[in-house]
Amino acid sequence: MRLNKGFTLIELLAVIVVLAIIALIATPIILNVIETSKKGSVESSMLGFVDAIEKNVMLSKLNTSSTEIEAGTYTAAQLKSLNVCIKLAPSIFAASNK
Repeated sequence: MRLNKGFTLIELLAVIVVLAIIALIATPIILNVIETSKKGSVESSMLGFVDAIEKNVMLSKLNTSSTEIEAGTYTAAQLKSLNVCIKLAPSIFAASNK
């Protein structure tokens, strides 16, 4: 008497076909999620750059002779103590061009 252990070739091929169909459906969805996250990251980085540039422009136009805090605003010396450093990351611009 022969014991039937294992799978037939047809069963294995059926499983491979089903896995291939799932991969064909899932791949575009996953790639779209990755692309969307890259675009969101670039947008967030660019907004940070814009904020830093606006702050730098604002600091350059301040009257530095004032030493009082008026109406809840900061003096020029207090604002200048907040260091701003803008570093251009090539990977950010590479992601925005895709």
